[in-house]
Amino acid sequence: MYYKPYPNYGSIFHSYRLNDNDTVIEGKVYHKLYHSKDTVFSEEDLCGGLREENKRIYYYSLKKITYGLYIPIAEKKEVLIYDFNLKLGDTIRSNLFLISHPDELIVTKVDSVFIDNTYRRRLYFGYPLNETLSFCSWIEGIGYSRGLLFALGAIPTNGLWNDVICFKQESQFLYQFRPDYYDNCYYKLADNIVNTNVENDITLSPNPMEDFGILNFHKDQFDVMILSDMNGKIIKKVKIKGQTTFKITRDKIPSGIYIIQLVCGNGNTKIIKAIFE
Repeated sequence: MYYKPYPNYGSIFHSYRLNDNDTVIEGKVYHKLYHSKDTVFSEEDLCGGLREENKRIYYYSLKKITYGLYIPIAEKKEVLIYDFNLKLGDTIRSNLFLISHPDELIVTKVDSVFIDNTYRRRLYFGYPLNETLSFCSWIEGIGYSRGLLFALGAIPTNGLWNDVICFKQESQFLYQFRPDYYDNCYYKLADNIVNTNVENDITLSPNPMEDFGILNFHKDQFDVMILSDMNGKIIKKVKIKGQTTFKITRDKIPSGIYIIQLVCGNGNTKIIKAIFE
């Protein structure tokens, strides 16, 4: 989940996926990496490739990935994003790794986390002048707690901020980074959180629904409607560009709570809770 900096408050959902496909770039074999602003991927979403060498993870970018005002990786370039050989007291610097602020970080703590019936090494990083403050962490086999390819923003100023919500493997939910903020792979469905992500002129009636509901958004501003369950599984994805209303039919959808995402062309997303009785 990417949070825009001041003055453009708001958030954008980003997803990355590794499929079981490889590609050769400049004589090196990479696993294809896809990047999308929802959870549906196509070949148009291919952004680059990952490769591992001696516990170091490299990324080759086929195209730029933009987070708001900042572009962390230029296209057609390989960068080092992780080195799991690091030990306590080692330092990483911006001339080698994707960090922008501060210019260097030091490994302040090393422990392990139990994931999928095995322990994975976890590295914590902090400021060289204050080693007791942990700024971020990496988990071996998963990556950075702030985002797979995300370079650090200017903190504590009004810079960029990312949260990794969850990590899945073959559709199995393995790890959740911020259980205090997110419910599986989405915001927790507290009313105050849902309301801050929905414009006043977006309505779903009736809600709860029995057979169908009418979604009204009044403005011609959204390109795609995505209906998904609480585990992130997409039930429907429909193009709605040019429309101001959409009829959601139940078909064979089981009773329960669901998430409706209305996605703009620039990736901005509005979220509303839907209930089928």
